[in-house]
Amino acid sequence: MAGSLWKPAMRITLLHPVAKSHRRTRRSPGHLGLGYLAACLLQKGHTVRILDAKNNVVTDDVLCQHLLEFQPEIFGVTAMTHEIHVAAHACAIAKRVRPDSWTIIGGPHTSALPERTLEEFSPVDIAVAGEGEIALTELAEAKAAGAVPSDLGNILGIAFRVGDRVHRTGRRPWMENLDDLPFPAWELFPKVSWGVMSGRGCPFGCIFCQRVLGRQVRLRSVDNVLA
Repeated sequence: MAGSLWKPAMRITLLHPVAKSHRRTRRSPGHLGLGYLAACLLQKGHTVRILDAKNNVVTDDVLCQHLLEFQPEIFGVTAMTHEIHVAAHACAIAKRVRPDSWTIIGGPHTSALPERTLEEFSPVDIAVAGEGEIALTELAEAKAAGAVPSDLGNILGIAFRVGDRVHRTGRRPWMENLDDLPFPAWELFPKVSWGVMSGRGCPFGCIFCQRVLGRQVRLRSVDNVLA
C-alpha cells in the first residue's frame, strides 16, 4: 500500500550450536540470550523458531530440512569461541539453502572479534558485538524494509560486509533498564530447565574473563526478578 508504514514480519531462525567436542551427558539449560532475543522479536510481530542443538540433535540434514520448510529470512547463531567454526558452518548451509537470507552471528566470540569473524568466515553477513536485543530487532526491521548490507551503517554494535570490505559501526550503549526486556520466550525451547539473570555486567577485572556484558553493573528491580 502506497505510503503505508506497514512492514512485513520476518521469519527468523535462531540456533544454539553445539561444538563437535561437546558430550551430551545431561540436558543443558535453555540459552538465556536466545530466549531474550526471541522474546524481543516476537514482541515486534516477527515469527521465530529456535534450534537448540545442545538439547536436540541438529545435524546438517535436520538444519537443511528446517530451512526448506520454514524459509527464514534471517538466520542467527550465538557462538562462544570454541563454537565459532560450527556456527559459521551452519551459516554456510543457510546461505546455500536460502541465498537471500541474512546470516548473523552474535555472542562472546563476535563481541570480542566482530571484524575478524567476517574476515575469516565468508558465509557470515553480519556480526553483533555486545547486547543483541535491540541490534537484532533493528536488523529485522531493516530487512523487512528491503535494506541491503550497505544500508546498515546506522545500526550500532554490528560489523557487516559490503563486497570484500568489512565495516564496523559505533559501539552500542549498554541497556540501562533491564526491566524493559520481555521475559525470555522459553515456550520456543524444548522442555529444559530455565535460567534467571537478575543483572548484567561485572565491575571486576579478572584477567581470564572477557566481561562480555560490560563492566557497568545493571540490575533488575526486585519485583521484576520475582515475576
